[in-house]
Amino acid sequence: MFDTLIESTHHHGMSGKAWFMPASMILHGLILAIILLIAALQAVPVEAPQLMVEFFNAAPPPPPPAAPAETPKVEGAKPVASKLVPMPAGLVEPMQIPTQVSTEAQPEIQGVPGGVPGGVPGGVVGGVPGGIVGGIPESPPPPPPPMEKAYRVGGNVQAPELVRREVPEYPSTARLARVQGVVILEAIIQPDGSVGEIKVLRGLPLGCTEAAVSALQRFRYKPGLMNNTAVSVYLTVTFNFNLVGAL
Repeated sequence: MFDTLIESTHHHGMSGKAWFMPASMILHGLILAIILLIAALQAVPVEAPQLMVEFFNAAPPPPPPAAPAETPKVEGAKPVASKLVPMPAGLVEPMQIPTQVSTEAQPEIQGVPGGVPGGVPGGVVGGVPGGIVGGIPESPPPPPPPMEKAYRVGGNVQAPELVRREVPEYPSTARLARVQGVVILEAIIQPDGSVGEIKVLRGLPLGCTEAAVSALQRFRYKPGLMNNTAVSVYLTVTFNFNLVGAL
């Protein structure tokens, strides 16, 4: 009886599994299909990206060159063809002889063969229009170098010798003011022994310098010599002013 129960139980279980697997697969397929359908219905459509396209207008091409202006045509005008008139060789008789001939004298044309139009009589071949007849004169010789104004004593230059001396007058204003000192002058002794230009090297106030210059102008010398020839020579003269007198 126990075996019968076990066997009957075994056959009963096998008959239940025969429809369970197909039913389970169909059920799972239906569920999966429902899920996919719901997901497809709830999906948000994605918009396609928009392309930003901009069009640029190219610069217009330059206008074509203007057509050359047409020469207006004159009705009835005939084109004139240029003709070269050959020059006859030798002398040709004029086609018309003038009835009057001018008797006025024509200016004589002077020149040389091969000269330049506009030249002057006496010109030479190859001259320049407007030039000087005979060409440009030679430049004068340069002037001789200037001689020195005066020479310094020394070497071949001998000092002048004093012949006459003048004592300067002591100005009264300088004497009262007790002005004392020396006045030093530089003079040019001329070839004739006279005193020329005077330059003050050292002076005194209140008329002492003027008195010394006036006295030196009256001095006389034997002229200075250079190679036994009288020349102008520089000479320095000193005047001493003191309360005793001017020396």
